[in-house]
Amino acid sequence: MRVAIEPATAADFERLTGGRPVTRARALAAKLGDEVIGLGGFLYMPDGTVWASMLVTPAGRKFPAALLRAGVAAMRLARRIGLREVFASPDANEPAAERFLERLGFTRHGVFAGVIVFRWRA
Repeated sequence: MRVAIEPATAADFERLTGGRPVTRARALAAKLGDEVIGLGGFLYMPDGTVWASMLVTPAGRKFPAALLRAGVAAMRLARRIGLREVFASPDANEPAAERFLERLGFTRHGVFAGVIVFRWRA
Protein backbone atom coordinates (compact mmCIF):
# COMPACT_ATOMS: atom_id res chain seq x y z
CA MET A 1 0.00 0.00 0.00
CA ARG A 2 1.26 3.48 -0.88
CA VAL A 3 1.36 6.33 1.63
CA ALA A 4 -0.88 9.22 0.55
CA ILE A 5 0.20 12.80 1.28
CA GLU A 6 -2.68 15.28 1.53
CA PRO A 7 -3.66 18.50 3.31
CA ALA A 8 -4.19 17.84 7.02
CA THR A 9 -7.57 18.44 8.60
CA ALA A 10 -8.54 19.17 12.20
CA ALA A 11 -9.76 15.55 12.38
CA ASP A 12 -6.28 14.32 11.36
CA PHE A 13 -4.71 16.28 14.24
CA GLU A 14 -7.29 14.95 16.68
CA ARG A 15 -6.74 11.35 15.55
CA LEU A 16 -2.95 11.56 15.89
CA THR A 17 -2.50 13.89 18.87
CA GLY A 18 -5.83 13.79 20.67
CA GLY A 19 -6.34 17.52 20.14
CA ARG A 20 -5.85 20.48 17.87
CA PRO A 21 -2.67 22.53 17.33
CA VAL A 22 -2.06 25.17 20.00
CA THR A 23 -1.29 27.74 17.32
CA ARG A 24 -2.32 28.34 13.72
CA ALA A 25 -0.96 25.56 11.53
CA ARG A 26 -0.80 24.59 7.89
CA ALA A 27 0.11 20.95 7.52
CA LEU A 28 0.14 17.83 5.41
CA ALA A 29 -1.00 14.41 6.60
CA ALA A 30 0.63 11.12 5.65
CA LYS A 31 -2.01 8.40 5.52
CA LEU A 32 -1.88 4.67 5.05
CA GLY A 33 -5.45 3.88 4.13
CA ASP A 34 -7.55 5.56 6.83
CA GLU A 35 -4.69 5.65 9.37
CA VAL A 36 -2.83 8.93 9.91
CA ILE A 37 0.83 7.92 10.27
CA GLY A 38 2.34 11.39 10.24
CA LEU A 39 1.68 15.12 10.28
CA GLY A 40 4.08 17.79 9.17
CA GLY A 41 3.92 21.42 8.25
CA PHE A 42 4.18 24.92 9.59
CA LEU A 43 3.26 26.45 12.93
CA TYR A 44 2.68 30.21 12.96
CA MET A 45 3.93 31.54 16.28
CA PRO A 46 2.59 34.68 18.03
CA ASP A 47 5.98 36.40 17.61
CA GLY A 48 5.66 36.14 13.81
CA THR A 49 8.12 33.29 13.26
CA VAL A 50 7.16 30.16 11.39
CA TRP A 51 8.39 26.78 12.61
CA ALA A 52 8.41 23.48 10.76
CA SER A 53 7.07 20.58 12.76
CA MET A 54 6.76 16.87 12.12
CA LEU A 55 5.13 14.09 14.11
CA VAL A 56 5.46 10.51 12.91
CA THR A 57 4.01 7.36 14.41
CA PRO A 58 6.06 4.16 14.76
CA ALA A 59 4.14 2.81 11.76
CA GLY A 60 5.10 5.91 9.77
CA ARG A 61 8.82 5.40 10.46
CA LYS A 62 8.65 2.30 8.28
CA PHE A 63 8.21 4.56 5.22
CA PRO A 64 11.33 6.81 5.09
CA ALA A 65 10.90 7.58 1.37
CA ALA A 66 7.34 8.77 2.00
CA LEU A 67 8.57 10.96 4.88
CA LEU A 68 11.12 12.60 2.60
CA ARG A 69 8.50 13.01 -0.14
CA ALA A 70 6.21 14.71 2.39
CA GLY A 71 9.03 16.99 3.54
CA VAL A 72 9.79 18.02 -0.03
CA ALA A 73 6.08 18.67 -0.62
CA ALA A 74 5.94 20.82 2.52
CA MET A 75 8.87 22.96 1.38
CA ARG A 76 7.26 23.39 -2.05
CA LEU A 77 4.16 24.51 -0.18
CA ALA A 78 6.29 27.00 1.79
CA ARG A 79 7.44 28.61 -1.45
CA ARG A 80 3.96 28.56 -2.98
CA ILE A 81 2.36 30.32 0.01
CA GLY A 82 5.14 32.88 0.18
CA LEU A 83 7.02 31.90 3.32
CA ARG A 84 10.42 33.60 3.35
CA GLU A 85 11.94 31.96 6.44
CA VAL A 86 11.15 28.82 8.44
CA PHE A 87 12.85 27.52 11.58
CA ALA A 88 13.09 23.95 12.86
CA SER A 89 14.65 22.07 15.76
CA PRO A 90 15.76 18.51 15.07
CA ASP A 91 14.48 15.78 17.37
CA ALA A 92 17.38 15.00 19.71
CA ASN A 93 16.18 11.38 19.88
CA GLU A 94 16.27 10.91 16.11
CA PRO A 95 19.85 10.50 14.79
CA ALA A 96 18.86 11.28 11.17
CA ALA A 97 16.87 14.44 11.98
CA GLU A 98 19.63 16.94 11.16
CA ARG A 99 20.42 15.21 7.86
CA PHE A 100 16.70 15.19 7.04
CA LEU A 101 16.45 18.96 7.59
CA GLU A 102 19.57 19.56 5.49
CA ARG A 103 18.08 17.52 2.64
CA LEU A 104 15.07 19.85 2.74
CA GLY A 105 17.29 22.92 2.42
CA PHE A 106 17.64 23.92 6.08
CA THR A 107 21.01 25.07 7.43
CA ARG A 108 22.20 25.10 11.01
CA HIS A 109 21.41 28.53 12.45
CA GLY A 110 22.74 28.16 15.98
CA VAL A 111 22.05 26.91 19.47
CA PHE A 112 19.56 28.88 21.56
CA ALA A 113 18.82 27.99 25.18
CA GLY A 114 20.49 24.64 24.57
CA VAL A 115 18.33 23.83 21.54
CA ILE A 116 19.79 23.37 18.05
CA VAL A 117 17.95 25.53 15.53
CA PHE A 118 17.97 25.18 11.75
CA ARG A 119 16.71 27.82 9.31
CA TRP A 120 15.35 27.62 5.77
CA ARG A 121 15.16 30.66 3.53
CA ALA A 122 13.31 30.95 0.25
